[in-house]
Amino acid sequence: MRPNTIAAILGGLLLSLPAAAQDSNARGPGSNASTMTADPLAPGPLTVVPPPVHGPSYGEGTTDEFTFTYHGYLSAPILVADDEKNDIFFLRRAFQKAGLNALIIGVPDGEEVEKYLSGEDSFSDRSRFPLPGLLVLDIKMPKRDGFDVLKWLQGRDELKDMTVVMLSSSSQDSDIRRARELGARDYFVKPSDFEQLTELVQTIAQRWLNGST
Repeated sequence: MRPNTIAAILGGLLLSLPAAAQDSNARGPGSNASTMTADPLAPGPLTVVPPPVHGPSYGEGTTDEFTFTYHGYLSAPILVADDEKNDIFFLRRAFQKAGLNALIIGVPDGEEVEKYLSGEDSFSDRSRFPLPGLLVLDIKMPKRDGFDVLKWLQGRDELKDMTVVMLSSSSQDSDIRRARELGARDYFVKPSDFEQLTELVQTIAQRWLNGST
């Protein structure tokens, strides 16, 4: 994601924070204010669960982000493959702001997607890493890109009904056409504005998280 894109989204998030929260952040860690404040984007009671010891991982180590889950989240998680950690972070925040209680699991490349869906290595425990109800793929990723994953899925009969949505910075007609030819159900271009991202996840939910085909 480009620096100006990140700045625009961060600006949108700061504008959505209450004044008191912004003031607390401005005072910094040395102030007497509590370091734990209510999340203004959270739709309900928040449970913070530390990330699993063995993944999902980013590169050489496990993710340093917490996984935010809510009471009543969707029964099947959403698996998101993107090598940009910021993009996964903002996607999670957009789902939260839209009031969509979804458990989002992020992996950094197509190789990790294939391991997750196959239940290999650190993803072998299906009680911890269940099959997703939706797979969101970026195109440009290291090791194996989004197109590689789509081609791999075509050879897996047990995953032939997997719903795959592309979320990429590419708006090229050739990429959109190729993704659909390889089995992607939908294709979205990453927006640069957080409000647009929130609207986009609402569209994804309406089309693909309500039993639609």
